[in-house]
This record gives sequence, structure tokens and C-alpha cells, in this order.
Amino acid sequence: MIMETCATVLMIPCVVTDIRKQTLPLPYLIAVGLLGIPVSIFVEGAQWWSVAGGVAVGGAILLVGAMSRQGISYGDGWMVAAFGAWLGLMTTLSVLLLGLVLAGLFGVVCLIRRKGRKHRLPFAPFFALGCLLAAVFSFFPGGGST
Repeated sequence: MIMETCATVLMIPCVVTDIRKQTLPLPYLIAVGLLGIPVSIFVEGAQWWSVAGGVAVGGAILLVGAMSRQGISYGDGWMVAAFGAWLGLMTTLSVLLLGLVLAGLFGVVCLIRRKGRKHRLPFAPFFALGCLLAAVFSFFPGGGST
């Protein structure tokens, strides 16, 4: 729960920037990700392969962004990679799933309210909210794993 909370708090500037400017500060995301690797391994005791897997999930998002002409932006991929450095593989996959489901639900609400399909949706707030939900779920017995 502590790692998810720390990762979410560190992403607040990204959420604000994504909502206001629809861009993410890549140097900040890289720094957060690089900080997360030693914290996860040496402080939290995560396995190196779990941390590498979590970062690789972000790499997969970067690849999807490249193939989709940034339908999902590179910043989103770097954000997921930073989460992966802090949270490990399984929790990062949970954050990604929760974030995409929340974004999809929000998109449906926008369509119902007739905001149109041309509206660009910032993903950072949904990934951060997904991380908070992962923290809540990890609080319960049997929930969350890195």
C-alpha cells in the first residue's frame, strides 16, 4: 500500500499537467522511474525481475503508441514504466487495467453527454486513480502483489 501511495503522490504533477496541457513531463517521469527502481528493490525488497517486468509494461505501451501514431501517447508509456519501477509487474498490470477501464467508462459518459468522439482524453488521471485503487485493494488480505 505504501509503494502505491508514494507512486501516486509522485504522479500528481503529471496528472495536473496532462489535464491542463495534454502533455506529460518526460524528464520528470524518467527521474521518478529511476528513483523507483532502487527503492523497490533495496527498500521494499521486490524481485528485480518483477521491477523489470513492470517497466517493460510501460515499454509495451510505448510500442503501442508508436504503432498507433500516438493514439496513446509516449508520455503515457513513460508514466506506466515509472509506475512499473515502483510497483512491479503484477501491480502495474492491475494499475493499467484499472486505468483503462476507468478511462473507458469516462469515455462512455462523454459520448452519452454528446461531447463527441473528437475529444482527447488524458490518461494520466485514470492511471493515477487506478494506482490508488490498487493501493486500496492491496490493503485487503490476499490483495495486491508485486
